[in-house]
Amino acid sequence: MMEKRAGRHIEEFKQMVFPDGFNPEAAKAGARKRAAGNAGGAAKKPKLEGVAVDVKAEALAGKLGKMTVAVLRQYCKDEGIRLTGTKKSELMDAINEYLNL
Repeated sequence: MMEKRAGRHIEEFKQMVFPDGFNPEAAKAGARKRAAGNAGGAAKKPKLEGVAVDVKAEALAGKLGKMTVAVLRQYCKDEGIRLTGTKKSELMDAINEYLNL
């Protein structure tokens, strides 16, 4: 029913929008290739293992929020800070309390 009512308008629209020789099946295949390869997407940040981070200095500067949960958790483990949770805000609160900030 829709084709009967709007068919002519849809065809006119396609002719205005798409270039001559446009193949919608080829366009769909290209989109699948891009999605599968994730080309052009944002690259994941590499983990900085083995890099020494001065958590105390970052806390004093008020920059704990810029640190990763893994770094904060490791600092708590190294310093023997008892944790009540695993959320970033809880880790930050525990470190700030430990450092009397």
